[in-house]
Parts: sequence; structure tokens; C-alpha cells
Amino acid sequence: MHVRLRDNAEKGSRFAWSYMLVCVMAIACLAMAGCSGGTSSSSSSVSANDATETEESSSVAVELGDRVEFGGLSFQIPSGWVARDASNGGMYYYASESDQSVLMHVYGSDLEVADGNESLAFSKILEGLSGKIDPKPEDTVTTDLTISGYPAQKATFTGGVNGAMYSFRFLSVLHDGQVAMMMGASPLDGASYDETFDACIDSVQVVADAKKESESAVSAGSAKNEEKKASKDSGKIDADKFAAIEQGMSYEDVVGIIGSEGELVSSSSIAGIENTTYTWKSDGWGIATVMFQDGAVVNKSQAGVGGSSTAQVTMETFNQVENGMSYDQVVEVLGGEGELVSETELAGIKMSIYSWDGNSTFSSCQITFQDGAVSSKSQYGLK
Repeated sequence: MHVRLRDNAEKGSRFAWSYMLVCVMAIACLAMAGCSGGTSSSSSSVSANDATETEESSSVAVELGDRVEFGGLSFQIPSGWVARDASNGGMYYYASESDQSVLMHVYGSDLEVADGNESLAFSKILEGLSGKIDPKPEDTVTTDLTISGYPAQKATFTGGVNGAMYSFRFLSVLHDGQVAMMMGASPLDGASYDETFDACIDSVQVVADAKKESESAVSAGSAKNEEKKASKDSGKIDADKFAAIEQGMSYEDVVGIIGSEGELVSSSSIAGIENTTYTWKSDGWGIATVMFQDGAVVNKSQAGVGGSSTAQVTMETFNQVENGMSYDQVVEVLGGEGELVSETELAGIKMSIYSWDGNSTFSSCQITFQDGAVSSKSQYGLK
């Protein structure tokens, strides 16, 4: 796994609390359903593709249903159980709509854990869970195992929730930079579901394509970075580079963004103020113009560089734009983002011009903002 676990005490504490919150959601759910010391543990180790431990203590018949996937895991849940979204992004499975005192909770979350630190991660997860159970578990038994080749840990224990004693079955799996957890809980004074929960845990597998998808995402990200690098190396202006140019930047800053020197088109000195203007070309016919005053960007403008608007403006929506509106308000009225055409900042006043495509051939509108508010608008060919 290409992941990391923070080793210092402060970050380790944050790690424990983050997983405490995850597990508390299931405990809180039991409490809302009206269910009404230190932890000692023993540890054993097994090496198998899937968990195989099953305890013989149940008066509830085990009948698993179809295989489902959640949080990077593939598993079976008991036939007839109902699924409900959990508020922490996980999933609850209840024995029935009317009985929510018996539940399974499945949760998947990002986690940074380095190879060799799995035991520390598992202990922190259990610490966070047991810290919210009162009375706290005193019979915790943990079993280290592997599932689909990934490190995992199963824990069994009993503890109090809202004054009632519960039997818990808990599984945590570390895979592809993720931790996935499954917890089953049922009251001790009712029918035992331990065998049912064990069967569900035994059915768990890591989704076969999880690692492949993760590697594909990394590969796609690398390809995108290479594409950006190639674009920068080309020295051509594009929409992303144009957007990255900010007021007050130096000429060297702009060259660093675009990846090439600009073409000087004008230079003047008026009242001791130096003004220079450079242009950069795109791969197509587009061109961007950047003006510097005393070495700092005061204006940028472009045509054909890219970043066209995402709306089709009509005369009706255009007429709804009023002076004083913010850019976000205009976007809401017109139905999409505009294309930044020009931006100027002089004497503390910022002027921006955005363009939107119209609803007919060659039609468009341009709206000017002064210090973030509409100051003027114009259109051509809108219907």
C-alpha cells in the first residue's frame, strides 16, 4: 500500500479520534433505537485468503443473501435485512424495519497507513470504538488475518449501550489506502446473532478491481500531469495559463506560467511610469495580451485562447441582468459561467469583462464588472 501513518503522538491522537467518530455513529444509532474500565485482549494470527473463524453460539438461523459492494468491500448480508444510508456516509443493515436494535454497520474511509504499521492502525480503531461503549468491553478478543491478500483484524467483545449489554463483531480491513469496517451488534438478552455476523464477516472480500482502479487513477493523473507539462514546455498560452496570470505579477512570473518569452508589441514611459505590452500565441489562432506598468501586470486580455462560456444566453435572460449584480448572480441568471475576456486593475479599481455565448449563430453578450459588480452590458444577435 502506498500510504502513511503519522507517528507522532498528536497526529496519532487525531487518527484515533477520527475513527472514534466513525464508530460512534453506529453506537449512537443503537441508542436512538431505544436499546435499552480497561480492555484486556488476547491475540492470535491466521493466514488465509478469507476470514474463517465462526463461533457456535446462536439461536438465529444463518441465511445470507445476495453479494453487495460498499466501501471497497464485497460481502453478503442476511436475507431479508433492510439497508439504510448512514449519516457518516456508511451503510446500515437492520434485521427488520421494526427492529433496529440489531444492526450491521459498514463504512469505508480514506486512511494513511504505512506498511508495517497495520497493528497500530487496528489498535487505534478499536481504541476509538471501545472508548464510546459504557460499560467498556473487558472481554475483547482480536484475530489478525488477511482478506484477499490485505491485512485485516476481527474483534469480538461485549459492552454497554444506553444501559443494555450488546454483543459485538467488528472487522477492519486496510486496502489500497483505505480502511473499511464492518460491525455487527445485537442485544445479549435477545436471540444471539453472533453466528450471523461471523458468517457475514467470513463472506467479505476486497473488491477485485479496487487496486486496479486505484492504479488506473494514478496512471491517469500522471498522464494528465505529463499533458500539462507538455503544454507548458510548448510555450503556448491556453485557458488555464491565462487564468493563472494575476494582477501585480512580474514579467518573469508570467513567463514562468506560460513557459516562453512574450513578444514585445509596445513600450512607453509617461510621467516616469514605464508601460510595456507583450503578446503570447496559442496553438490555434488565439492570442493573449498582457500589459505591465512599472514591471507589474495591470491588464490581461485574450481572444480565441479557450475557456468558452457554458451558457446559451437569450435576450430574455440578458434583460434580467442589472447593474450592481455580482458575478455569481449573473451566472445564476444566465445559466452558466462566462469566459474571462479582459481584466484590468488601475488606481485600486478592478475591471473585468466576461463574455457569454448566445442562443443563435455568432450571437453573444459581454458584461463588465467594476470591483465585482455589473457596471455595463452589451449584446450582439441575441434572440
